[in-house]
Amino acid sequence: MVGGQPIVTDEKEPQDGTAKSGGADPSEDADSETKNERKQNGVRKIEAITSTWSYTALVSVFVMIWITEFTHSFQQQIVGNLAPYVTSSFSRHGLTATVGIVASLAGGTSQLVFAKICDVWGRLECYILTHFLCMLGLILMAVANNIETYAAATVFWEVGSGGIGYVQTVLISDLTSLRNRMVIYTMNATSAIGPVFAGPVVAQLFLQHSNLKWAFGAFAIIMPSVGSGIMISLLYNLRQAKKLGKLELNESGRTWYSSAVFYAKEVDIIGMFLLVAGFAIFLLPFSLVSYSAHGWKTGYVIAMIVLGVFILVAFGFWEYFFAPIPMIPWANLKDRTTFGAGLLACTLFISFGAWGSYFSSYLQVVHQQTVAHAGTIIGIYTIASCTWGPFVGLLIRYTKHYKWIAILFIPVALLATALLILFRSPGTKIGYIIMAQIFKATSGGTLIICEQLAVMAIVAHNEVAIMLAAIGLFASIGSSIGRAISGAIWTNELPEYLLAALPEDQKANATAIYGDLTIQLSFPFNSPTRDAIVYAYGEVQRKMLIAGACFMPLALVGVLMWRNINVGKKKQTAGNVW
Repeated sequence: MVGGQPIVTDEKEPQDGTAKSGGADPSEDADSETKNERKQNGVRKIEAITSTWSYTALVSVFVMIWITEFTHSFQQQIVGNLAPYVTSSFSRHGLTATVGIVASLAGGTSQLVFAKICDVWGRLECYILTHFLCMLGLILMAVANNIETYAAATVFWEVGSGGIGYVQTVLISDLTSLRNRMVIYTMNATSAIGPVFAGPVVAQLFLQHSNLKWAFGAFAIIMPSVGSGIMISLLYNLRQAKKLGKLELNESGRTWYSSAVFYAKEVDIIGMFLLVAGFAIFLLPFSLVSYSAHGWKTGYVIAMIVLGVFILVAFGFWEYFFAPIPMIPWANLKDRTTFGAGLLACTLFISFGAWGSYFSSYLQVVHQQTVAHAGTIIGIYTIASCTWGPFVGLLIRYTKHYKWIAILFIPVALLATALLILFRSPGTKIGYIIMAQIFKATSGGTLIICEQLAVMAIVAHNEVAIMLAAIGLFASIGSSIGRAISGAIWTNELPEYLLAALPEDQKANATAIYGDLTIQLSFPFNSPTRDAIVYAYGEVQRKMLIAGACFMPLALVGVLMWRNINVGKKKQTAGNVW
């Protein structure tokens, strides 16, 4: 028994051997799963594992996923809270959002590659790869001596760190029935609550008593060590399945060269490159323009925008006409539920990305919060959403529906965004900011839970990984667009507000003040210079929030597009699952 329910075996096979979507009724058992011979090796491996292991092994993996997610959240808190100080150490505080644009895009598109690896090779192989990339990123952060190395490190870290979370989400989907899935998913998310309190404090301790290099280097050791428990469990149970004859893998018979060509087509290397390059080249100029000699008239700024548009158009042509296996599952995207969920994910992350990158700096400069306190306030979103999440999971479990739950929370999300605009100004009591964060968290957390279940409910087990990756791609594109908006407003507006408000004896130092958070914090509160900085921060944050709020009505459009699927009737996973 887990949570009062027995272990169930979801093994129902369809009559036609295909996973239907689109106009078909997804509540029918006939579309619940593809026939075994159509499944790829990665799916066969995980189903062989679940068909042979014990109840104890299942529970132990759930516990290890929780512990790994706890550690994962902890290192994310450390990296996130120290990021402004890393960019400031290179006198490039204004590039905090810019560094995240390419990293976010790479992180989102890489999940499509990870989905292919999960399905073609296996969950274990992909999990090992993501831990390696995360470790590599953290090591590079520790040794970075310039902004270029740090930016490259952030890309590796974002890809690896996001990949760890992605593979663990896929594993949860493998080990649960559709009806119970969001209960385990949201219970696992509670692992992020503790790091919200501890992470910023530890980040501040590293800042005050050690150095940034050890903050990153420590987790380069800790993360793979903690993740090894899941790796060992999957490897052991996979070997047991092979001994019992439960696993028959497809043998390709290909040479090394033909295999390289095959897998390059499987993951659509060209499409991935065009998508990342197109969005990155198009979005980066908006936050880099303040560092260029002639602003928007600078030649490379214009060239990057034009080239970015051209590459994105080329990506569309490549995917539609030439890609042997398109990176984006177009067939599934034709389903209105998938498209609506993608629109919701993109909208939420645009809205948050438009103001989130500089929120920590805002709290420290305007509200005199320490790194630890600022991190905790930012983490209110995580605390509230993770605490509220299990109730949403249980609500879905007992109602067997998710669409109307999401619709009910759209007005709460709109209200929360409006309150953020109202309360995000100098002089506002910090309690009001926290209250708005709680409203934002409960609504946003609910919508993300329902959005992920929506895309999993319309496909077979063989397609769950790729659909979660597709939603991750929408989210990363939204995050990158939001960060580009944030970076554009920050780098173009803040220097002007600073120059206009600074006392005459500090105007010559405007560039240095703008580029370094530590310099900004060095001026005493209520001094003329600090007042000018606070004023500039308040004006810029208000514009960021207004920009983010403009996208929120699209969230309602996205949810209304979903079909209202009864998840209690949908069969998807096989073996000893909950």
